[in-house]
Amino acid sequence: MENESRPIMDMKQALIGLNPLFHSPNRLAIVSCLASVDTATYQVLKEYLGLSYPSLSKNISTLEEAEIVSVSKNFIGKKPETNLAITRKGRRSFEEYLACLDQIVTGFRAYDDK
Repeated sequence: MENESRPIMDMKQALIGLNPLFHSPNRLAIVSCLASVDTATYQVLKEYLGLSYPSLSKNISTLEEAEIVSVSKNFIGKKPETNLAITRKGRRSFEEYLACLDQIVTGFRAYDDK
C-alpha cells in the first residue's frame, strides 16, 4: 500500500519543482536555445524564434530580472550588438525544470504500466 502512494508523492514533488518562469512558450524557447550555445545575439535569437522585438524584449527582461539570462551590449565597429547567455543559475533552474518534466512523464508511464 505504501508503494502505491509513492508515485503520487513523486508527481506532487515534480509539479512543485516546475519553475513557472519556463511555462511561457517564448521563455521556454529562449532558454532552450541559450542552453545549447555559449552566447547568442539578440538579432539571431529574434530571427530563429520568429519573435517580434517587443515580445523578445519583454521575455528577455523577465528572464534577466530572475537572473536566468545575462545581457551584455558590445559594439562591432560602430554597430551595437546585444549578446545573451544563460547564467549558471539559469542553467541549473532549466535542468531542474527538465528533470521534473521527465519525472512526470516517466513516472506516469510506470504508474500506467501497473
